[in-house]
Order: sequence, then structure tokens, then C-alpha cells
Amino acid sequence: MPEPVHPDVEDALGAARRFRAALADALDVAVVHLLREISTNVLGRELKTARADVAAVVAAALARFEDERVLVIRAHREDLDALAVFEIECVADSRLRRGEVLFEVKSGTIDQRFAARLEAAIAACAP
Repeated sequence: MPEPVHPDVEDALGAARRFRAALADALDVAVVHLLREISTNVLGRELKTARADVAAVVAAALARFEDERVLVIRAHREDLDALAVFEIECVADSRLRRGEVLFEVKSGTIDQRFAARLEAAIAACAP
């Protein structure tokens, strides 16, 4: 039969477990914050080097949301020519930056702006 553990030792072990749990929670928050900051900086630098391929963004999103019937694609006016291949009505939207799109579907809107795509990528990578 094991010997009883002294109450001071049990208190110290409990405190150590709580500290470890709090540290793990803080690390999870810090990792997401750092991932967001690094991703935003890298994406910003990449977009300064080369514009987003809006047709590729739309093609990937259409495949991802294939169950939704896209009624209208909203995009920056300078991206509209690149979207003509999709045979979906495309409308210029001055709120959007080059490479960003919004899909209007029967049930609402699918947001494919940079911030939304970045958040989805971070969520997929975060612990």
C-alpha cells in the first residue's frame, strides 16, 4: 500500500498542474497571435511583389463551395476581365481591393477577401 502524500506536496503538485495548464493556454493564444502577425506580413510582402491571381482565387473558392450556387461575383473593377471565363455575372465593387472577391449566393454572401482567407488559413493551422 503506497504511503500517503504529505498535504504540502499535494498542494505543490496541484499548483504545478494549474501553472502548466495556464501556460499551455497562454502558449495557444500566443501561437495564434504570432501566426496571424507573421502571415499578414508575409502576405503583404508577397502581394507587393505580385498581384493575386483573382481567377485562381475564384476557381478554388468555387470548387470549395461547390454546393452553393453563386449568383454574382463581386470584384475590384480592374479584376473583372480576368473573371469573364466563369460565366457568372461579375459586378464591380469599389469596397474590394484587387484580388478580393465576394460571392453572392441564395443564402447570403461568401467572403473571399484577403482578411477572411487569411483567418481561414490561420484557423486551419492553429492548435
